Amino acid sequence: MTLFWLAAAAITLIGLGFIILPLIRQRESAQVSRVQVNKALYESKLDELQADLEQGLLDPSEYQQSEQELQRSLLSDVAITDNVSSTQKRSNLGMVILLTIALPLSTILLYQQFTTYVANDEYNEQQKLAQQTQTIQQSISDLEQRLDNKPDDIEGWKILGQSYVVMQQFDKAVAAYSQAAALANYSDPDLLVLLAETSSFANEGVFGSVENTLLTQALAVNPKHERALWYAGYAAYSVDDYQAAVDYWQILLSLVPADRDDVRESLNKFVADAREKAGLTTEPEVQGSLPRILHVQVTVAAELAKNYQASDTVFIYARAKNGPKMPLSLVRVPLSALPIQVDLTEASSMLPSMTLRSFEQVEVLARISPSGQAISQAGDLISAASTVNFDQQAEHEVILSIQQLVE
Repeated sequence: MTLFWLAAAAITLIGLGFIILPLIRQRESAQVSRVQVNKALYESKLDELQADLEQGLLDPSEYQQSEQELQRSLLSDVAITDNVSSTQKRSNLGMVILLTIALPLSTILLYQQFTTYVANDEYNEQQKLAQQTQTIQQSISDLEQRLDNKPDDIEGWKILGQSYVVMQQFDKAVAAYSQAAALANYSDPDLLVLLAETSSFANEGVFGSVENTLLTQALAVNPKHERALWYAGYAAYSVDDYQAAVDYWQILLSLVPADRDDVRESLNKFVADAREKAGLTTEPEVQGSLPRILHVQVTVAAELAKNYQASDTVFIYARAKNGPKMPLSLVRVPLSALPIQVDLTEASSMLPSMTLRSFEQVEVLARISPSGQAISQAGDLISAASTVNFDQQAEHEVILSIQQLVE
């Protein structure tokens, strides 16, 4: 026991040296502030970005850009000052005296209370976790108050949603991300996918109609959005729509860099499994050598067109009857060009892996969009869908009349 107390005294004196000397030298002490929250949130999201990079969902340049954006969007607006105040300097002497007395005493008390290193480690972890949780909750409260005064701050709502996710308060995270998405006019595909992902967390991991709608909107804005394609395929697979899962994941597979064999191998396993479950035992064969063409005539009633501007965009497109709803072939014209005839061909596809040749049955539509957005919105005018089968011929005539208001 004597040996223990001699060792304890030596360790205590060394500890006092490490603590007191910096105080005598007027060095700056660590402060609990919102910087801790930023660090916790930053590390959490950085882990996600690193995982995406390793899985091939981000290339190095996208990873670097996302990391920089993450750094810009941290919660902290408080920095540790470079100079210690005179009040702090005066308090250091008293702190030295206090520590000289209190540290040995606390060492004895702690030894009596915690008899093993394991118990002490568990206590420290609990204290650390409780402190971090309290700090994050306080920062969330501060951010909520700031957004009450500035409700149009998109980045603020995104950070608040991210904070709620860290705290696993998914319903609140969905509400915050929804505010950000609405402020962005539902045109930010990254935010739409993030909202769909968080909504699924709140729904016990299920991708339902709400989540699928968000993913469809994201893919309409960016058909090559990797995370949207992955989740869309996963959502289809989870409801036994294996053909749609194959379609989404085949597109995603075409976007994986050639040097990422590990990612391609993993994704190929998912595709092969979905193909087997869909009854697709072999790779799809190209049927026929003739190019597929749709000659589409589009008209709109004059009494309806008068409520729109001549410069409003008209989208004329074909999409899979059963499969991903992104356009297989698309042409844009101004409303002033109607009535018009256009050709939808394989050359006017949005992705080389998704063309009119990718599906035997497609549907053709035309829509007037005052906003010019690829996503259908209330106030648009749209035609009824006309179904076309390519199983017997490669060329078709289609007549569309725009006469239905999107509500």
